[in-house]
Amino acid sequence: MPYDIEHRVIRQNDQEVRYVRAIGMPELNEAGVVIRISGAAQDITTDHEKRQTVLRQRDELKVS
Repeated sequence: MPYDIEHRVIRQNDQEVRYVRAIGMPELNEAGVVIRISGAAQDITTDHEKRQTVLRQRDELKVS
């Protein structure tokens, strides 16, 4: 089954928190066993932070 997920990652060298989106498609053999996964990963930290800011502002507006 294809997947599209977001991960929170803490970099080992500087402990910075990053967000990564990974998408992939498994390839199965004749027996239905996964033999390979093709996909991509993208750093979406900036988009994630912007989305969180918008959600926070929306919640603040609801309160006011």
